[in-house]
Amino acid sequence: MRPEQSGSLSVLKQVMFNVDRPKIIVRTERDATSDASQQTRVWLRDHNWRTNHDFMKALSSLERDSTPLCLAAFLEDTQVGGLIATTHLRWLKISIMSVHPESQRIGIGSRLLQTAESIARARGCCYAYVDAMANQSPDFYPSCGYTTAGIIPDWDSHGHAKYIYYKKLPDPGSA
Repeated sequence: MRPEQSGSLSVLKQVMFNVDRPKIIVRTERDATSDASQQTRVWLRDHNWRTNHDFMKALSSLERDSTPLCLAAFLEDTQVGGLIATTHLRWLKISIMSVHPESQRIGIGSRLLQTAESIARARGCCYAYVDAMANQSPDFYPSCGYTTAGIIPDWDSHGHAKYIYYKKLPDPGSA
């Protein structure tokens, strides 16, 4: 039976498509600096310039480079917590926040987060985002006003999901 007689247009398309399909070769590259990897970046950058010019212009502006934001929390003279983040364009990106186990649940994480958000607002940020593993107090960020943007199951291949959170930061003076 010929494909067009099978009653399935998708089968016909598949057969027709495979007839003239060029041989595609996919290979691994030595690292992200290879010529092929650089060409991949060029194609994406060119596409983004064509389809999102305003964003790309802001992204390439020197005064909008990513700026580190690093905080340390102390009780007396002892460090009990820290936060490592960056601000870029209108976003605060929290990379790491940790509180010493003996100092958890007394407000240190909240204070670090509030301070980072305040500094980010002063730098012109309107939003914040962070990701955290299911075993890293997943209820903490929602309790601080963050919305769950998504959950990636089994992120670490050991059963722990990754949660992605974001927050619209309050306007200056309204918090």
